[in-house]
Amino acid sequence: ILLDGVDIYEYYQEDYKKLMAPVFQDFRLFATTIDDNIILNDEYNIEKMNVILKKYGMYDKTAMLNGGLKNELLREFDDEGYQPSGGESQKLALIRADYRDTPFIILDEPTAALDPEAEYSLYKDVKVNMENKTILFISHRMSACKFCDRIIVLSKGKIVEEGNHNELIKLKGIYSELFEAQAENYC
Repeated sequence: ILLDGVDIYEYYQEDYKKLMAPVFQDFRLFATTIDDNIILNDEYNIEKMNVILKKYGMYDKTAMLNGGLKNELLREFDDEGYQPSGGESQKLALIRADYRDTPFIILDEPTAALDPEAEYSLYKDVKVNMENKTILFISHRMSACKFCDRIIVLSKGKIVEEGNHNELIKLKGIYSELFEAQAENYC
């Protein structure tokens, strides 16, 4: 794997990790404060955090909690802890990634547990809020790929198709077949 033409093994691991922020389908929120869940080991910057919370529509939600961003997330240690919905949890994971302010975001099936409405909202947030970042989006949901600028279709470990959604639909290849097969389930 090359990053800007350089083999990733030539980077110091810590420097390499600072370039990306992943959001996996099985991400975790921690039983600690909301702000600790967002910043993890990064430097605390309340202005930056508030801007990002507003971008994802979570500012008002967190501001109305008794403890604000210092409110406990989850209820493992505090019965009054904030228990986010599935969509809110995903947004908090995206906020965490966005807060890191890395040039490269990895989204691995980030909407696997969401309903179609929450999924659409999340993709819209990603498209608007991370427009200046490179996003590696991994998905088996073909409808999720429609917002991608470039789609790479893999089969048996090889790249077999490449293009945007419309280009790949016109090819009538694997991507088109998979997209149509999944779309049948919604008609």
